[in-house]
Amino acid sequence: MKSFFLLITLICSSYNVLSQANKTLSGYVTDGRNGETIIGAKVYIPSIQKGVITNNYGFYSLSVPPGIYKVEYRVTGLGTKVKEIDLNNDVLLDMEVGSDLQNIEGVVVSAKAEDNVKSTKIGQTH
Repeated sequence: MKSFFLLITLICSSYNVLSQANKTLSGYVTDGRNGETIIGAKVYIPSIQKGVITNNYGFYSLSVPPGIYKVEYRVTGLGTKVKEIDLNNDVLLDMEVGSDLQNIEGVVVSAKAEDNVKSTKIGQTH
């Protein structure tokens, strides 16, 4: 009888482990301005502190426990896009980043000639 209860306990525990198998979020990160894939984009889930970086083809793949997560797609110079995703099944999601950027006018930097360095002596004031 003890072995029967042990067998039932093992079956129930293995079912629980199998039902909690990780789910995979994967896809490509692209530049919304020109459609090119982005190498080195960061895909990050803050609530579980887990993330990946896109490969040379702009592809990412992240396996996490099932659940609903806010996923951050970060690209230097293009900003961050946040999306809430239900990961109770595997999800293939391509993300476009930077499509909402606006072009700005150029910046002009100028200085007066008298403000330039007048001597090579360091640490000395006039």
